[in-house]
Amino acid sequence: MHPFPIDAYAYQSRLRAMHPGEKMLLAFSTILICLLAGSPMAALLALSSMAALTIGIAGVPLGTWWYFLRVPAGFVLIGVITVAVGPRVSCDAGACPPSLSS
Repeated sequence: MHPFPIDAYAYQSRLRAMHPGEKMLLAFSTILICLLAGSPMAALLALSSMAALTIGIAGVPLGTWWYFLRVPAGFVLIGVITVAVGPRVSCDAGACPPSLSS
């Protein structure tokens, strides 16, 4: 058994011959596009295209992809729930911080 299972999948990937710098450029450019776009649709498009690339082209099985994505997806879900049900800031009686005043 390999001590780091994700490395075993990396060595079995169909993209193993691709230079690591090219893969890093793809990842960083995708992150930059998502940050500059500032749109949830851009993020969903990036997620779906990267999933298609990983599952379809790299040949990683869907179950394996989801196995390694569970923990980051859990952090995102917890963050979304926290923001959704977190305390609301009210600007009553002039007590509003300058960053929230309209």
